[in-house]
Parts: sequence; C-alpha cells; structure tokens
Amino acid sequence: MKKEKAYSEAEIAELEFELRKILFSLGITSNERSFACLTIATLAVIQDPSLMSARTKCLYPLVAEKLSAIINKPQTGSAVERVISRTVDRVWAENKLKDIKRAFGLSSWHRLDKPRSGKFIEHLVDILLYNQIIKEMRQ
Repeated sequence: MKKEKAYSEAEIAELEFELRKILFSLGITSNERSFACLTIATLAVIQDPSLMSARTKCLYPLVAEKLSAIINKPQTGSAVERVISRTVDRVWAENKLKDIKRAFGLSSWHRLDKPRSGKFIEHLVDILLYNQIIKEMRQ
C-alpha cells in the first residue's frame, strides 16, 4: 500500500498559491464563495486523498464547516457542492477552453466535456501534484 505524503505548512502554502493562480486564470476570483470552496476542498484532498471517495459524506461537509468559520454563516455540504457546480457551469459557459487547456494541460481532458464538481476538484489536485513532481525533479 502506498504511504501518503505528509505536507509541511510551507508546501501547503506553495500549493495554495499555485491553486490560486489556476483559479484566477479560469476567471474564478477570490471574492467568490466558490473560490474558497475549491481552495479548501482541493487542499483537503491533497492532504487526505480518501476524501475524494466520500465527497458527499465527508469532503463537502468538511468544506462547509471550514467555510462557515471563515464567513460566520452556516453552510451545508449540499450548498458547497451546488456552489462549485455553478462555478464549473459558469467557467464552461464563458467558453474559457483555452484557459482550461492551459490550466489543466492538453491531455487532461481528451474531450472537453464539462466535469462534475468532484471531477473538477480531482483535476485541480492532479495538476497541482503533477507540477510539484516536475518542480522536485528539476531541483
């Protein structure tokens, strides 16, 4: 069984910075709730990949709890999923295919079908970890 990597605070901060650049390139700004939801969810999955297999029961409620603490307003897991889903819809509706291809790499989507919320988070995690591996190889 593969042992999961433990990330330092500096590594998480670096991953968050890279994630923010990707989200900005897709037109998702930091004043949107979805920005916080995607950031929290992506970093949580990087730290605990098992959350991807339990999105509805674990990941989205975890994001809702953390988001509630940030904005001082109760959130639910279903509300988090809905916010992310609407953001993915908007990014696709705005026809940002060039930006999507640049952010995720040409081979990430063989067909550029709109992903569901969980798949979108998976792609964010994949590209961040891929970029980190490439960076480590260059050092």
